[in-house]
Amino acid sequence: SGALRAVQALGAAVLVVLGALMLRAPQRREGPSSPAHAVVGFVLVATNPGFLVAWTGFAAALASFGRFSPLPTAFGAVLGIVGWFATLYALVTRFQLRPETLARVTRVLGVVVILFGLALAARLLRR
Repeated sequence: SGALRAVQALGAAVLVVLGALMLRAPQRREGPSSPAHAVVGFVLVATNPGFLVAWTGFAAALASFGRFSPLPTAFGAVLGIVGWFATLYALVTRFQLRPETLARVTRVLGVVVILFGLALAARLLRR
């Protein structure tokens, strides 16, 4: 339907913009210094309206590929987000990753998000 295509197109645009913002993210001078900082970061991200818009874009992309079920997708997203924060915190604290390394990881993930948005846009244009 036209409404679904509009939501999917908006989702593709949001993903490309989000990826571009990740590429341009400023580099931090220090990493998290305690588990409390990681929890605060998680809560800030989870309650950020931009975060919710980004996940809406991912949901639209998944729906366009015909593989979307709301409850498993939401559960998987929550597990993925918690897993990401736990892994990132463990790596930073265990290996004392430098802020430059974390900035590189963010840029690589920005490219992945952009590619996902472009794949969605290409799929929409082929229909």
